[in-house]
Amino acid sequence: MQRQLLSWRIVAGCGKPYKPPPDAPPTIDLARGCVMKALMDETSWAGPNPVQNACGATAGSITGTGATTIVDTTRGRVGSFSNNACVEFAR
Repeated sequence: MQRQLLSWRIVAGCGKPYKPPPDAPPTIDLARGCVMKALMDETSWAGPNPVQNACGATAGSITGTGATTIVDTTRGRVGSFSNNACVEFAR
């Protein structure tokens, strides 16, 4: 039995080298069933519920102090948090 397993491992390890598939758009809807997706790329966070939910549900509100949006040289507009700031989304 051990000889058979060893021979199967040798055979399975031989052959063509693995070639990953080319990059392509996903064939499934990754947003299906989406509940919460905060991109945090709004131009500003002012007023009630300023943080948008990309899934279309209720927007988030800022609590505490020190939350704002900034422009990051690598990622573009992002949320910035300091002090006791956070974003709360209703259920």
